[in-house]
Amino acid sequence: SPAAHKTKTSARSAGSPQPTADLPWIDPLISFFPAPAAPPPLIWDLSYDPTSLLSIHSSLRRRPAVRASTSAAASALPTFTLVFPHLPYVQVTVRPTCPRPFVSPADVLVALHRALHEPIDAAVFDVLREGDRTRLRQNARARCVAAGRATCMIAKIDFLAKRRKFLGLRPARPFEVPYGRRLGEVFVVEVGLIEE
Repeated sequence: SPAAHKTKTSARSAGSPQPTADLPWIDPLISFFPAPAAPPPLIWDLSYDPTSLLSIHSSLRRRPAVRASTSAAASALPTFTLVFPHLPYVQVTVRPTCPRPFVSPADVLVALHRALHEPIDAAVFDVLREGDRTRLRQNARARCVAAGRATCMIAKIDFLAKRRKFLGLRPARPFEVPYGRRLGEVFVVEVGLIEE
């Protein structure tokens, strides 16, 4: 399937550098490491369902995605919020998809895919500039053609255009935390250009 060849892995040690102890710890498999670090271990196009990826990496369902700090005794977060740089219209609340006291990396991937494929709220679409609305229509059409479908609704993923490569999560900086959310419970999804 297309999803199968859009998901790859590369080796990264569990002992890879992580943020300092006062910042949350993120599972290395879904953590963002700025250049010149090794390439991200999960090369995933956000437009594809992560099911095939999760079948390859079954451990992603069994371990915490994020802990409150890098301390070995730190508790795993039971829920948190994902945001995208410069994209205030997309916020994703991640919760466990099965009964467990923490969010797993698998929960992160599933939540991202579901949220990004939701239609854009009409109220949001209406306040966009005409040029932005035109680009969203074009992005949706291109995504639709690539998927072999005759029609597609405009979805949140169309804000990303070709910047759909999942590069990982990092803790949000204070100015990136949405109103009503708390620092340490918000993470930024870093994305890159997809190779087509």
